[in-house]
Amino acid sequence: MMEMRSLITLLRETASSEFLDSSWVVYLFGSSRGGLRAGSDVDLILVYGRGREEMARRFRVSACRRAWDAYGMQLDITLLNKEEEEDVGFVARESAVLILGSSESHLR
Repeated sequence: MMEMRSLITLLRETASSEFLDSSWVVYLFGSSRGGLRAGSDVDLILVYGRGREEMARRFRVSACRRAWDAYGMQLDITLLNKEEEEDVGFVARESAVLILGSSESHLR
């Protein structure tokens, strides 16, 4: 079973290996907010900077693969750029919890 700290470490390592080079943040939402459970997927949202969609897609593929290989845990990662997130208000509507972000991120 994956602990939240392990998930955050995995995501941080993935962000580093995928060279996420702009402002981005990762939020946890859905049933996963109450804790990570065996047999349940983990719902995440990556909010990324304008023009960085390819980077976000690479992150999603790599993070999902690494979580499955290391823990047998399925990640469901929604991708939204900053403008899309602002338009739909997904983070607020889902009461998503910030778990990781770039050090210079201004998306918060």
